[in-house]
Amino acid sequence: MDTEVTSLQDKYTDQKDNITELRDTLKMLLREQEWMVSNVSELQEEIRKYALMMERLQVEIGELKQNITLNKGTPSSPVTCPIGWSMFETSCYMAVNQQLSWNNASMKCLMSGSKLVEIETKAENDFLTTNLQNFKTGGTPSTPVTCPIGWSMFETSCYMAVNQQLSWNDASMKCVMSGSKLVEIETKAENDFLTTTLPNFNTGEAYWTGGKDDVTEDLWVWVSSGATFGFLDWNQGEPNDSGGIEDCLQLYKRRGRKTYWNDNYCEKSFNFICEQTL
Repeated sequence: MDTEVTSLQDKYTDQKDNITELRDTLKMLLREQEWMVSNVSELQEEIRKYALMMERLQVEIGELKQNITLNKGTPSSPVTCPIGWSMFETSCYMAVNQQLSWNNASMKCLMSGSKLVEIETKAENDFLTTNLQNFKTGGTPSTPVTCPIGWSMFETSCYMAVNQQLSWNDASMKCVMSGSKLVEIETKAENDFLTTTLPNFNTGEAYWTGGKDDVTEDLWVWVSSGATFGFLDWNQGEPNDSGGIEDCLQLYKRRGRKTYWNDNYCEKSFNFICEQTL
């Protein structure tokens, strides 16, 4: 009898242990389920954010494309291309005299609302090789090259001083979205043009340029081209990296004083100058 009782007690203990183990396993599974549900919620939120971002990008691309869409006007109006572009059949073309890699050239076209040319017929090929301005002369324009309305020309670039205060990154993006870049000052003549001749420049106190040393301290480069500074016009005591956070170059001026170069905190908001290479 004692043996049977002992046996039953052992079985009860085993069952109790099994139940405890199963309960622990269940708790663990429930915790994993909660974790998975939480991750799914986070992923859904990320997907929602990316969807909103894509919608905004599509709107911006649509606006860019409108800048170069054929101006059809009224049914009786002639179809025309934007200034500087040449028409053939139902498309507009421009030969850009700027040497870039294929990827950068494609991006340059995309940012202007166009694309690298796709030659689909012999007639189109003949037009490109015999009629398109600048192409047939090997890069020497046969007609005067001009800047878009609102831009000012100096040598082989167009410039615009934008009186809208933005951080360096936002200013850079604003220039890129207009098919340009933050200005890169390569010569004294260019620097003098910007500080004495460029319209709207005198209405602001400071303007972002395309220079930074955020990768390597004191190694200043023009971000768009990657070139290090050749010409310099730093104010006395600059760049000083005040507070260890000044990594962006601005043209800075005070009333009645000469404009000079100064480093400043990239997150601060200032006006900026865009440059578009012809």
